[in-house]
Amino acid sequence: MRINLIAFGTRGDVQPALAFACGLRDAGHEVVIFCGANFVPWVESYGFTTHPGLDMDAMMSTADAVEWSERGTNPQVQLRVMRKLLHSHSDDMTRSLEAHGGDCDLLVSGFVSTPFAQVIAEKYKRPLIEAALQPYRPTRSAAASMNPLTRRDSRLNRWFGLFAQRMIVRMVQKPVADMRERLGMPTISMLDMVRRLRDVPLINAYSSHIVPHPVDYPELSATVGYWFLDEASEWTPPAALMDAVSQSPRPIYIGFGSMNSRDPAGLFALICDAVEIAGVRAVVMSRWAVEHQAAAPERVCVIDRAPHDWLMQQVSAIVHHGGAGTTAAGLRAGKPTLIVPHMADQPFWGRRVHESGAGPEPILKPVLTRESLAFRLKELVETPSYAERASELGACIRDEDGVANGIAALERFAAALGVK
Repeated sequence: MRINLIAFGTRGDVQPALAFACGLRDAGHEVVIFCGANFVPWVESYGFTTHPGLDMDAMMSTADAVEWSERGTNPQVQLRVMRKLLHSHSDDMTRSLEAHGGDCDLLVSGFVSTPFAQVIAEKYKRPLIEAALQPYRPTRSAAASMNPLTRRDSRLNRWFGLFAQRMIVRMVQKPVADMRERLGMPTISMLDMVRRLRDVPLINAYSSHIVPHPVDYPELSATVGYWFLDEASEWTPPAALMDAVSQSPRPIYIGFGSMNSRDPAGLFALICDAVEIAGVRAVVMSRWAVEHQAAAPERVCVIDRAPHDWLMQQVSAIVHHGGAGTTAAGLRAGKPTLIVPHMADQPFWGRRVHESGAGPEPILKPVLTRESLAFRLKELVETPSYAERASELGACIRDEDGVANGIAALERFAAALGVK
């Protein structure tokens, strides 16, 4: 099959998609990847043809995106900022999709791009499969609901999921309408958009050990396991990092991925103070932390980058923002985890890690203080049950072959859609 794989988003969205693309190519399929312009050199280094879209690093550095990072756990703020970002940048994101999206036998899209991919699917009469890194579909299941009204399986959770789905569709309705107009297609109602998106077959690229597959999901859906792209063999750690991870007890990894801050110096100082209060050592990975590393105490090693599949094996515990990809990497490494959610699906992953027994309750970024972080750091490393449960989950996840399972699901769904 000729597959157009649409992977708009941050690195946490692109890296799993790239792992899946490698597996699809090995299985004999031809894959073209749509991704942010900033990821094109990296993706093309794996031998794929790309079509560039919005530069996500640049977008995440805008004032609106920084506000999202700082206050995104507030639902009203999140909806307002997401709507503004989508309306400001959707044309840049979808331009290449409009030009080349129909050149395929099958479209595969991530959650961010599915409303736009559905337009291409309708325009060029191409089947579409959604490959999701988080569970956004309405369900009775509390474990698979982004914002459950009750912590037990209930129709209330499904009703609220339906409401949330309409809010998301309402947020993208104008950019989708603009795209349809550019392609000479008639406008459709919000309810029609919701109905069409619900009918898209679904591959959940996360582990059922963390989020069990809901019994009320549609027939053409599957939870297949995480998609990992290992890059450690291509990388040499710097001497300072090797020295930090060679000492005993091993340090805690602290990093917030693509999340930015209005006050990076203040955030770095907060982290360093918490490490000192807790009496632990830490490896802090961030571009903004590197700019302030002169202020780092002896307990803190600062780096700008390292492959997760290498770094997370070297530390005693992990603290991060709760992105889907980083959560997956930490769980596979079998390390106890504390999540500091900033926005989007991150509070969900913080809740699931805690409910799975692999770490303490998350700390929402807007209420993060040096005292609260220090308390959680001590709890993280001094609670044996977290390490034991994280180790158990890590073994289960390492036994899964998410890419192979995902390919099998995709081929089964494609056949059901009439594609071979």
